[in-house]
Amino acid sequence: MERHQIAYYYSGVVKPEETDLNEDGLSRIPSEGEILVRPGGKQWKVAEVVARHRGINAPPLYLVYLTEA
Repeated sequence: MERHQIAYYYSGVVKPEETDLNEDGLSRIPSEGEILVRPGGKQWKVAEVVARHRGINAPPLYLVYLTEA
């Protein structure tokens, strides 16, 4: 798997409330429609996943938009 970063956006909030830099590439990128349990034990549904590639040496950034499940 590739090195990547994930930014989580909760219920339409404009800036990410949580980011995860995955240096070893072991965590997977969530899929649209998937239900995730985030910190605090609350369930969230993945509404959209957008990939941004920021240059040759920078890890890709995945924007994960969540809505309440």
